[in-house]
Amino acid sequence: MKQSLLWMAPWVCLSHMATIASACEVIALTSPVLGAQIADGQPELTWDRKEPGHYRVQIAVSLPEARVISSTDVITADNRFKFPVPMAASLASVKVLVSQGCPDLDAQDLNARGPAFFINTRGACSLPDSGLQQSGPQLRWDPVARAERYRVRLFEVKPDQHGVTQTNWISTTETEQPAWPIPTGTDTPPPQSETRTRARVATVQAICSGLTGPVQASRLRDAP
Repeated sequence: MKQSLLWMAPWVCLSHMATIASACEVIALTSPVLGAQIADGQPELTWDRKEPGHYRVQIAVSLPEARVISSTDVITADNRFKFPVPMAASLASVKVLVSQGCPDLDAQDLNARGPAFFINTRGACSLPDSGLQQSGPQLRWDPVARAERYRVRLFEVKPDQHGVTQTNWISTTETEQPAWPIPTGTDTPPPQSETRTRARVATVQAICSGLTGPVQASRLRDAP
């Protein structure tokens, strides 16, 4: 009988180890789907609920050049997790590792995985294709649905004494309205000798939840 127990002992040990190993489970996302490109800068991750319902969520967000700009490692009782703040980048890849009973998983395990999905919010915070229109003393554009405000920069472009074009920043303004009053003097005609070489240029960007959209630019017309 003793021999039988000794013979069985290794199998009991191996069975116990297998039970421990099986307790570690990596869980696939249900949303966003694997490889998806989304336009939401503050996405919500979801996965199928398991029991018991405590999950470890590891996230690494990287720029296109592979530099990690944000990392998260949290425990949640829900089968969903929403990014706490909007992403500061308009283009990013996101690696995700959702697990149960896997305390030994670390950043290397997360980084060894391919991207779960990609974020591209450039279009979501872009000014419409209708562009910028100068109407009298104002510059106007069609509103962006998600924009909280707009950043307007004013530049002067002209050649220096050697004929090299110089761009000089004049001012930066932020407005909540899709219009910008052209500052006094901007529409004053330059001297006749500079009419064809000097220009005033305004650029406009929408700002959506901290994300800055692409630039649109317009050369300002001189007053008649």
